[in-house]
Amino acid sequence: MIAVVGALATHHFSLGWKMQKKRKTGLSVFLIFVLLALTGIAIYYIGDQELSVVASFAHLSLGLLLPILYVIHLYFSFVQKKKNSEDEFRLRD
Repeated sequence: MIAVVGALATHHFSLGWKMQKKRKTGLSVFLIFVLLALTGIAIYYIGDQELSVVASFAHLSLGLLLPILYVIHLYFSFVQKKKNSEDEFRLRD
């Protein structure tokens, strides 16, 4: 999963940032990926059982939140594309 985020970071993230589109949802999805990586490492390396349970719960919660944020990010993409196509259609008239 970290490799996928790294691949996206090289093109998709930088392009979206330069275009100043969907920054809030994009940053939210990226932050969730970073936190998933950190909590995954914490689960593996924390020796204390109680802290490991906390890290596991955080990892599970973030994992359940990720698809929701991703769908929101996609929704805004479709809304923006629809708006752009409507604006283009109006310019043709």
